[in-house]
Amino acid sequence: MTTRRGAGSRAPVALAAIVLVAAGLRIPFMWTGLGADEGGYAFVAHQWANGAHLYRDVFVDRPQGLMVLYRALTDVAYQAWAIRAGAVLAGVALTLLVGALGWMLRSRATGIAAAAIVAVVGVAPNAEGFTMEGELAAAVPATAAIVCAVRWRSVQSRWWLVAAGFFGATGVLMKQSGFDGLLVAGAIALPAAGLWRERAARVAAVAGGALLPLGAAVAQGLSVGWGRYWLAVYGWRAHEDLGRGAGGRLDAFVDQFPVVGPDLWAVTAVAALGFLVALRSRRVLWIAPAWLLAALVALNAGGLYLPHYFIQLIPPLALLAAIGATALPLRSPAAAVALTCLAIAPVAVTLVQYATMPSRQRERTIVWDRRYQIDREVARFVRAHSTPRDQLMALPSRADLYFLAHRPPPIPYLWEHTPLVRASTIRTLRRRLAGPERPKFVVVVEDARDIDTSGRLRRIVARYYRDVWSPRGVRDIRVLLARGANLAPAPAIAARPSTG
Repeated sequence: MTTRRGAGSRAPVALAAIVLVAAGLRIPFMWTGLGADEGGYAFVAHQWANGAHLYRDVFVDRPQGLMVLYRALTDVAYQAWAIRAGAVLAGVALTLLVGALGWMLRSRATGIAAAAIVAVVGVAPNAEGFTMEGELAAAVPATAAIVCAVRWRSVQSRWWLVAAGFFGATGVLMKQSGFDGLLVAGAIALPAAGLWRERAARVAAVAGGALLPLGAAVAQGLSVGWGRYWLAVYGWRAHEDLGRGAGGRLDAFVDQFPVVGPDLWAVTAVAALGFLVALRSRRVLWIAPAWLLAALVALNAGGLYLPHYFIQLIPPLALLAAIGATALPLRSPAAAVALTCLAIAPVAVTLVQYATMPSRQRERTIVWDRRYQIDREVARFVRAHSTPRDQLMALPSRADLYFLAHRPPPIPYLWEHTPLVRASTIRTLRRRLAGPERPKFVVVVEDARDIDTSGRLRRIVARYYRDVWSPRGVRDIRVLLARGANLAPAPAIAARPSTG
């Protein structure tokens, strides 16, 4: 009895230590470079907060939930650290939720192991786990939805199912593919004992909770024009990405293995053991493999298979790995610790390497960091020689530049994988760049694809703009000034001579 009480008293201490680890591993990334998505989301959210119409004046292919989150973060401070502070808080919340789920589904030890695994593997630098991407934002409410549904099994209060539906739908409003939590919550409510009417009532409770955030999103979409809203959150991506054949999608999926594999191979291996344990169990452990399958379906509902898409797999993989680590026949604590350490080892080693390498090497190694530092230089030059009323166009795209320079583009599109590439948008962009109210600056990204294969856009830029500056030592970024415009007085900024 004393031993059990001792173990019970140590569990909160262990969880508190794990929470500190989860925060501590993410905090250093608050001062590394933002990704293009993070910067673009922050700019769109800030414009929305200052009167622009979301999906009409500024385009983003993400639902309103993520933009509300970014509005809150940029209200704290219109700075990169505030965005990454959101990632720290999300990582801590996810650690607690996955730990709670492991505890509820199996045991205290499973919960502690699950929390430890997601605290470390969740940072996954190669999968961009430290960024405030939509996948991380969606993972928190999606996991909360499953926690609420599992809690309902214990207390049989349908308010927990309503909460599960609410959180599950909130995950969808963070990113369209964040429906795994809602799917699993519905699956938990449906097959439980009872007549079909009781089952239908339980599913209706989940659906009723989901209607609250989804209804608010639909109302906002109608207010800006349903066609615009539908194109942004579903239509464009479905047209561009979901139409690809199974072979092309499989190739794109497999192509990411060398990128994210170094972070995720170990947790996947231990999770495979947990998958087998869960399948053989007659208890509620089926929820864990069902969650992983739902997350895989959700990941494939996208289409680009970017590294950060795989963040969505980390919570169910961590849960399954914890089940596998704590389910050995002898229930050996040493074996459980060893398997938990194996699951986190690759990411832990990478993070130690980051911490001990020289700062210049770290800047080149951490994804986005070097590019972000270059973009900061460009933005500083643009801000020094323009006013907030002046416009900036990055060709073909550099979404974080708008956040850093705090200058709007002449069209609503910040990213390349948007209606920016439509023929009608290209024609509009040509007119804007050649017109009397043209943007003061154009930033040309030389190593990007040409969005206008006719060459007309390139000729218009050459005719109406001239090279004025490039960051020192950087050959693929050129800052162009509209002909006839003057550079405002500015402090000296390191640059190489213009070639134009």
